[in-house]
Amino acid sequence: MKTFCPYRICPLGAHIDHQYGVVSGTSIDIGITFEFEKTNSSKIILYSLDYKGNYEFDIHSNNRRCMDWADYFRGVIEELKKKYKFCKGLKGTFQGDLPSGGISSSSSSQIAFLLAICRINNIVLTKEEIIDIVYQVEHQFMRLNVGILDPSCEVLGKKDSLLFLDTLTKYSFSVENKEFDKEYQFIILYSGIKRNLVGSQYNKRVEELKDCYDKLNIEQKICGKLRDIPDYYFEKYKDVLNEIELNRSQHFFSESKRVKQGLQAWRKNDMITFGKLMIESCLSSIYNYESGSKVLIDLFELTKRIDGVLGIRFLGAGFNGSSLALIEKRKLEFISSKIKEEYIKLYPELKDFFKIVPVQLKDGVVL
Repeated sequence: MKTFCPYRICPLGAHIDHQYGVVSGTSIDIGITFEFEKTNSSKIILYSLDYKGNYEFDIHSNNRRCMDWADYFRGVIEELKKKYKFCKGLKGTFQGDLPSGGISSSSSSQIAFLLAICRINNIVLTKEEIIDIVYQVEHQFMRLNVGILDPSCEVLGKKDSLLFLDTLTKYSFSVENKEFDKEYQFIILYSGIKRNLVGSQYNKRVEELKDCYDKLNIEQKICGKLRDIPDYYFEKYKDVLNEIELNRSQHFFSESKRVKQGLQAWRKNDMITFGKLMIESCLSSIYNYESGSKVLIDLFELTKRIDGVLGIRFLGAGFNGSSLALIEKRKLEFISSKIKEEYIKLYPELKDFFKIVPVQLKDGVVL
């Protein structure tokens, strides 16, 4: 038996879902495959074709973090146990279409595993339950202060469409653009260096945004996220922020505007505007959010200068991993060749690891 969960892309709306911002994203045609079989016990036995080691644990144990790649799946079991009783274990192997880094591989792996364990235990989850379980695993088990962007895109994404998600109210809608695929293409650029949010600066950035909120929350006196601060409050009180806090806040408020502008551009198939917004978004990530690694910044700089590239930004937080580029479809071969040539000049040691993968916008996970 097997399950599959797609990766997600997020062209606009980076770093703001944990502040309850409005984001954009969708599922794509590559992802994580989990092949599994039932065991005759409550044991979970996991292998990966992408990571070293195999791990075994028991459903009935009080599973805790062991600081290895199987922690996410221990977390899934512990979260699922809070709502359902089950006892049938499995033995399975994960394989990803791309190495981890910005494509939400941890979230898609969790969903693929969750669907498998539910299938053999006759548990039927709603889409909302799947999103919430993954969110709780990240927060409660892995101690990562992420938002709901990743699992929402992987579960709610639709073919030829972008998902626009209000991460505060959880209201979402998909905007179809069947014209997009005729002229344009998204491509993923994998830098050749994997990324792991555990141990990165991710949680630090979330804490910095909390400090921004605490200082800006002068008149309202409510407890919440930057989403609760109106734009005019930010303009009125931004002088109370230090330089770092001002930069982080400027990213949140400017990125929120870009998502709204991107929605209008996507509806009109105005990919020139959409691509410019992606570049502005990435520049804000670099200079305001300070999240880009050197390799991704270099990849961004060389790619955006190539003829036929309309936009590019980091996928995910930008701590290594992958980027997403928007290009003219008819120039795919030229662009791919040029990007690879220029990148390998800078990083010859990554020649065998660097990848360029054209992707299509596809439906989210099949329940």
